[in-house]
Amino acid sequence: MLGLGRSEEGFLLAKQVPKAFRDARGELPRLVLGTLRGMWHYEGDSFVMRARRDIPQGEEITVSYLAEESLLESTASRRSQLEATKHFLCNCATCSQALDPVRGFRCPGCGKGDIFLEMVMGSLQPSTQGACGVCGFQPTEAQAKEMIDQEARVEECVQEWDRKVNNAATYLPQDTALRLEKNMAGLFADGHWLRDRVARHLVSFYEALGAAEEALSFATRCVDFAAKVYPGFSALHAWSLETQGDLILRVAGFGVGPDHVEAPGSVDAEVCREVTGVYSEAAEALRALFGADHEFYVAIRDKRDALRELCTANGRQSPKDVTNRAKPEETW
Repeated sequence: MLGLGRSEEGFLLAKQVPKAFRDARGELPRLVLGTLRGMWHYEGDSFVMRARRDIPQGEEITVSYLAEESLLESTASRRSQLEATKHFLCNCATCSQALDPVRGFRCPGCGKGDIFLEMVMGSLQPSTQGACGVCGFQPTEAQAKEMIDQEARVEECVQEWDRKVNNAATYLPQDTALRLEKNMAGLFADGHWLRDRVARHLVSFYEALGAAEEALSFATRCVDFAAKVYPGFSALHAWSLETQGDLILRVAGFGVGPDHVEAPGSVDAEVCREVTGVYSEAAEALRALFGADHEFYVAIRDKRDALRELCTANGRQSPKDVTNRAKPEETW
């Protein structure tokens, strides 16, 4: 038994967690429970498990040791991290798929469709199952090898940028940044995980330059990718939404801080409505995952409310929070 109790909000508290669920230091796994179904975090002396999405009755709840960022990566990357740190080969439903859905390549035949390579005995191979859905093109083994080699070179660059992430304007020269998206679009499918990682770096790059409009297009890509690959409540998706909302406001001339908003000379009602909705979606996810008193939720809530007050002060009423997602407390 996990020794689960119920909090006032209806979430589960892990009061006593057996050693089998802890890592070598005696700590709980870092993030996700239940094959994208739930999430652990600390709350005082307790570990709190909150449902990220509906959990059907009787479904087994398993544990992932990876952070959300890693769960957006390729099967090879996730397995490599787990083998290096936990010493096992992951064979969960996601990692066992023959075709990795976040590792598609742009079809060199028609330039429109996507190609996926099949994992066969530990190596990627061309297959009819992964042929282009538009023109039916199937790469030769030599072409597949070239795709994999190019992908590896891009991944090495991304890993280097990850190590320098606090100096975006320095480690990404402008000519490199301008070439990146064009090159990515020619090599990878829209849903390739490295395109998402590059997009996140380009958001930082353009933000550092004060180019909010350019940053916004990549921030929107990050929001869409996280929602598609990692459905359900997600802190990473929530923070991507917050970044998107911040950039929409900056493009419209607003001043934006961690928990406040400053209006320009005139307030655009449509912008207010759009960003209030974006912030509300982010706030809902963070409240569900961390609780109503957590600093993550409080900051985005205060920013949303500040924007709403600006709209009201300018004679325009912003919309109430709207959500189509089931709240975690309703799923137990």
